[in-house]
Amino acid sequence: MKKIDGLTPEIIKRSDGQPCSGLLSVEGRELYVETYGRYGKPAILFLHGGPGTSCVEQQEMAVLLSEKYFVVSFDQYGVFRSGDIADDEIFGMREHVEQMEQMRKLLGIQAWILLGHSYGGMLVCYYTYLHPESVLASLYENPGWNFIQNAKGIAQHYIDAYYRFHPDEKEGLAAAEAIITKDYTGREGESVWDILKAQRYVKDKKVTMYMHSIEPHQYFDLFEKCHKELEVDEDWVDAKELRHIEKLVEAGDMFLDHRPEIEKNQAPALLLNGKYDPVCTERDRMYFAKHAPHGKIVLLENSAHHPRVEQKEEYLQAIFDFLRDEGLEA
Repeated sequence: MKKIDGLTPEIIKRSDGQPCSGLLSVEGRELYVETYGRYGKPAILFLHGGPGTSCVEQQEMAVLLSEKYFVVSFDQYGVFRSGDIADDEIFGMREHVEQMEQMRKLLGIQAWILLGHSYGGMLVCYYTYLHPESVLASLYENPGWNFIQNAKGIAQHYIDAYYRFHPDEKEGLAAAEAIITKDYTGREGESVWDILKAQRYVKDKKVTMYMHSIEPHQYFDLFEKCHKELEVDEDWVDAKELRHIEKLVEAGDMFLDHRPEIEKNQAPALLLNGKYDPVCTERDRMYFAKHAPHGKIVLLENSAHHPRVEQKEEYLQAIFDFLRDEGLEA
């Protein structure tokens, strides 16, 4: 991979609103960070999903959000351009959240708005629960609050897609059917890997279940372009993603039910939900509506799992409107 320059809080603060990117040292660990917009505006921490996807998918939306906000986006620890997780290192969701909190302090941000997609939405919920004083608002884009329940939803959508796109892929069908029928506790190593293995099939470009109004290549092309520019091997990127997931599996807190935290979190909360999303379904939407103390829901009618790509104008406006109404405009 091409060499990536270092980044410091001083460089970011002196950037005068110009985009910055590079490796930022957070408690001795290197995180690849991108910033957009003028430092000093209300800050948004933008969290990617996966787990292990990287912030490549967020770049265009980060630029659009920076019209009114200072946006911080990064490859989560162990992912793509960020540093590797050591073999003997414990790294679960708790460690992930504490790393984000240390980043906030390092950047000199008193409190920030959290915006997370999918697994990133789970991190938003957990961070808000552990550090409420650091959160101005919690924004969720098709979050995964309960890994096991979300996996069953994905599996059902995969089975539906299988008969249209993958009639010869018996292994994928068997893995998906196992998720539907098994009673997972969330801490059984083999069962967890069954789930993760089946979810990997979702990345096949022929399966459109994560997309509704766009073709899959319009999403995956974002990654391929970046990988070519950095001269990285796809197998290397995938290996880092799996290593990141392995560490989360070892820690286990990703498999807890994080939904009860929703009703304990007092920050204003916005749920951006794609109508056809297989991860955050109507059940999650109803739970949020009932339990979020200061919650609002925007249903994006022409999206599945990636509304910031499928309906970017509506997505952006929903965020701007919500934050304006909460008094969080610059």
